[in-house]
Amino acid sequence: MQRVLFILDNYYPHIGGAEKLFQNLAEELVRRGYSVTVFTPQILPSYKKEEIVNGVHIVRQWVPTFLQRYFFTFLSIPKAIKLARQHDIIHTTVYNSALPAWVAAKVTGTKSIITVHEVWGKSWFRFVGNKLLATLLFVLERAVLFLRFSRTICDSDSTLKEYKKVNPLREVVRIYPGVVYEELLVSPKTDPENEDWKRKVGFTAKDFVVLAFGRTALNKGFKYLVEAIPSVIKQLPQAKFLFIWPEAENFISVRDKLVRSLQENVNEQNYKIVGKKTWSELLECIQLSDCIVIPSLSEGFGYAVVESCCIGKRVIASGVTSIPEVVGGNYILSEPGSSLALSKAIISMSKDLYQVKPKPTQFTIDRMINEHSELYTKLMSSEDLR
Repeated sequence: MQRVLFILDNYYPHIGGAEKLFQNLAEELVRRGYSVTVFTPQILPSYKKEEIVNGVHIVRQWVPTFLQRYFFTFLSIPKAIKLARQHDIIHTTVYNSALPAWVAAKVTGTKSIITVHEVWGKSWFRFVGNKLLATLLFVLERAVLFLRFSRTICDSDSTLKEYKKVNPLREVVRIYPGVVYEELLVSPKTDPENEDWKRKVGFTAKDFVVLAFGRTALNKGFKYLVEAIPSVIKQLPQAKFLFIWPEAENFISVRDKLVRSLQENVNEQNYKIVGKKTWSELLECIQLSDCIVIPSLSEGFGYAVVESCCIGKRVIASGVTSIPEVVGGNYILSEPGSSLALSKAIISMSKDLYQVKPKPTQFTIDRMINEHSELYTKLMSSEDLR
């Protein structure tokens, strides 16, 4: 029985694309007979220091209430080494968990894998307004990417291409994340159900509801959607905007700026902002909205795109990085970082003017697990790259 140790910046019950990938991977590996431990920061006091969830042993490192992931990078090293001695493989990801995983692998001789979700490179200077901070983050990313692990995984062709620019000679494999398609096979809602939901949210039954959701990280591009709203409403008065923005500590300042911008430039009757939703609640919002907008400036994989498309919604997404690889159904690819392009796309979508291609169906959990399992087996049977 192979013993896999995941060292991660975040894990369940925290919600996000990377967290979803690793939770699916960890729990499915357990079902296949692996012993799996996840080592991650204790980002909230309510999170248990140690517990077993769906067969996965979760160990959390205490960190201060500020700069949690950065403190985890250094505070976690002793425990990471101890845990590494009890496992056959260490699997980590960018950014803050990479260093303790690398140190633990070197000290103990344990084989190691890193999953790279995105490579921002010089885009840090676009996403971060402070040049000094952008430079620091650029250097930190380069430092993480130069760390040598036994194997490297990228979760899209787009990410792999950017990674190869940094490490052209490094061996790397692309493994797409898996999607639980069964969760997305929802029955169509009736018109009365749709109208009731719109009233419950705070709009009218005949409004054209545009939904945007997710973390308010700078690369998510919500700034451009907010800037597009006045132009959209001028041409489409029945347009209403629903934002689901969790109040995550790492992105609270960006969220506050977005909220202030809405308050200053958009009539409060034309938008609603809500906080964190459960998966079932988010699924309902996606299903009942008239249009989903994903204005990202960069996406390593694009769970929101894939899931919204699979549910059968009309989707507007930026035609950037991995998104063209994964989009399908009824969609419009918009110019990234352009409020004007988003405005035009929303108007076009309200008139049912969109592109059509088959919905994405290739990103199955079984495929993801099989490809990871094969990689683990090959790694354990090799004598190189410890």
